[in-house]
Amino acid sequence: MSPIERLKAGDRKTQIVAAALPLFSRKGFKATTTREIAEAAGVSEALLYKHFPSKDSIYREMSYALCGESVHEVAQRLAQLEAGTRSLVLAIYFLMIAILPEASPDEEIKIQTRRVMAQSLLEDGEFARQFQDARVIPFIPDLERFVAASAAAGDFVDTPAFPRVRVLLCQHLACGTAFMSMPETKPLDYGATRAQVNREAVLFVLRGLGLKDEAIRKHFEPAEFDRLIQQLQPEVKS
Repeated sequence: MSPIERLKAGDRKTQIVAAALPLFSRKGFKATTTREIAEAAGVSEALLYKHFPSKDSIYREMSYALCGESVHEVAQRLAQLEAGTRSLVLAIYFLMIAILPEASPDEEIKIQTRRVMAQSLLEDGEFARQFQDARVIPFIPDLERFVAASAAAGDFVDTPAFPRVRVLLCQHLACGTAFMSMPETKPLDYGATRAQVNREAVLFVLRGLGLKDEAIRKHFEPAEFDRLIQQLQPEVKS
């Protein structure tokens, strides 16, 4: 069962969120009405208001519903890793792959989430802020800890004065790459497969983060990381 199907198969409150997602992604928050959301969810406006006191509350709930428990669980498990370059490379890899476009059951919901994010950035940025708070910020303290340990081990070209900035710039590049994949007719051709683009994006940010090439060669193991991430993520039941 895909993430979209899981949302639609949830309780009434979750079904309303699932119905609102494509509307917000297509029209934006301001142009979407509660009547449209209620019709898409197959409920009356009165019933919608029993679950959500306002359109804003649907918006807030959506940011956490899309994030889900898996991100928080992975963040908790990454926090248990020993600080060092390998943990840093693994964590950055997970952060990037979670955002970058990919051919998977999650892609439909990722595209709609990107559209809501883009619409939010054009409006008041509230959904974008809430989504980042739920999905990105939990990783930052451990990423900073990993950066400090890696720099102390001599694996950085320089010692980052603002590790948080560098880590967030990695996330921004992943978001930018993902935004460029949203239109059905892509605005540009990379001349490479999606998997190849994703690999180059991860290598690009690892170098931009400041890691030395020898450290990247030693610790960057995508196949092994994919296996470890599968172990870190909680099992998703259909």
